[in-house]
Amino acid sequence: MEKELKPREIDKEVIQHSPTVKKMVEDFKNLIENKIFNSPGVKRLDSSAKSVIEHLFNTFAEFPEQLPKTTQEKYRKARKLGNGNELLVIADYIAGMTDRYAYKQFKGTHVLKNKFSQV
Repeated sequence: MEKELKPREIDKEVIQHSPTVKKMVEDFKNLIENKIFNSPGVKRLDSSAKSVIEHLFNTFAEFPEQLPKTTQEKYRKARKLGNGNELLVIADYIAGMTDRYAYKQFKGTHVLKNKFSQV
C-alpha cells in the first residue's frame, strides 16, 4: 500500500530574488504596464477591437442567417431550447475568430447592417 504524498505547508518563501532583482522585476512590470498596456495606441486598438466584437455579436444576433451553416445549425438547436444559449453559440463563434478574420467579417457585416437599416 503506497503512502499518499501531501504537499507540505511552507510559511516562508524557499527561493526568492535578491532585493536588486526584485526591484528590477518590479520596474520592468511598471515599464510594460505604463509604456505598452496603457499607451494611447494600445488603448485605441483595444477600443477598436471591442467595437468590432460588439458589432459582430449584435449583427449575428439580429441576422443569424449570416452565420456559417454549421453555426446556424447549432444556433437553431440552442434557440429551440429557449434558454438563451443561442447567444453563447454566437459568442463561441466570434471567440474562435482570428483578429484578421474578425475584421474581415466586420467589414462585410457592417455593409450588410447599413443596407438593412436603411430599408
